[in-house]
Amino acid sequence: MPLIMGMSVLLACQFAGELLARGLGLPVPGPVVGMVILLLGLVVIGRVPTSLRMMGEGLLRYLTLLFVPAGVGLMVHARLIGRGCGAFLGLFHAAIPRLFRYSRGLRAPSDILILFSLYHRM
Repeated sequence: MPLIMGMSVLLACQFAGELLARGLGLPVPGPVVGMVILLLGLVVIGRVPTSLRMMGEGLLRYLTLLFVPAGVGLMVHARLIGRGCGAFLGLFHAAIPRLFRYSRGLRAPSDILILFSLYHRM
């Protein structure tokens, strides 16, 4: 029962964060807002409830398992990744500065779309 309560608290905070982030149009992901909500709740309470501590420790114990599929994908498709690496790095190098400028409202994204369409045709 304590694990269910701990997971319920985590999911409720994530859900509340998602609602706030989308409802207010925040440029921050909902789970990050949910972590802030959880932190504020823990500060108000002044301690970590046992159920939440047990759930957190259980999740952290197996966190490394989430990296296994990504690592296997990199190893299995290493040759494919190597072939497209140069084109991807070129696109990345050209697009990222423009994206930062566009996010500040200084440049239209049309040149990024042109670069992406050129990369996609390769």
